[in-house]
Amino acid sequence: MNIIKLKFEPTATRATGSMYGYATYNEQIKPKIKENEKNIIVFPDNIKAIGISFVRGMMTDEVTKYGKQGVLEHFEFKSNNENLVGKIIKSINF
Repeated sequence: MNIIKLKFEPTATRATGSMYGYATYNEQIKPKIKENEKNIIVFPDNIKAIGISFVRGMMTDEVTKYGKQGVLEHFEFKSNNENLVGKIIKSINF
C-alpha cells in the first residue's frame, strides 16, 4: 500500500478545474505512484468539495492507461469527507 498525501493551500476548501487537477497529478501524484501497489490518494481535511473537472484532470493519464475500472483497482481515495470520496469515484465513472 502506497500512501500519497496531497497538499493544498491551507485556506483552500475546494479543488476545481481540469488544469489544476492535471498539475496536481503531475506534481504530487505521478512522481510517487508505485505500479505494483495500491496507491492511496489522501486529501487534506480542509478540502470539502471537488469538481468533476478537477478529478478528470487529475486522473486523465491513469484512465487512459488503465481504463476507468482499472483506476479504481490501482487507486483508492481517502478524505475525512465521505461525500468527497463518493464524488471522486462518481467523476471517474462518469
